[in-house]
Amino acid sequence: MCSWPEGAYDVKNSANMVLGYHGRPEVGGATYDGCPAGFPVISTWGDQGLGGAVLYIDVVSRKGPIAVVRFQGKPYYFDLNTIPGDPRRRDPALGRPPRGFLGWEWW
Repeated sequence: MCSWPEGAYDVKNSANMVLGYHGRPEVGGATYDGCPAGFPVISTWGDQGLGGAVLYIDVVSRKGPIAVVRFQGKPYYFDLNTIPGDPRRRDPALGRPPRGFLGWEWW
């Protein structure tokens, strides 16, 4: 449907890892073609373009750990337990409060 810049997620360049965004902005070769209309995933920059990249999933319903998204009228299911991180607590391994959050959280 849409892809990471240069076709793969690059953790060293995580601030620019926005789906549908291609090229390298530091050399003026960046383009953005987005994701299809109605796609249940929104990928954008945090903090009005100044922060790291964020990914939102438009969940239409949930039963326990199973979330439902819709695309072109068809439901798709996924298990929230498969997403790294825990929205109920911060990671104690960090030793200090993280900037932002790890894994995922409900909005």
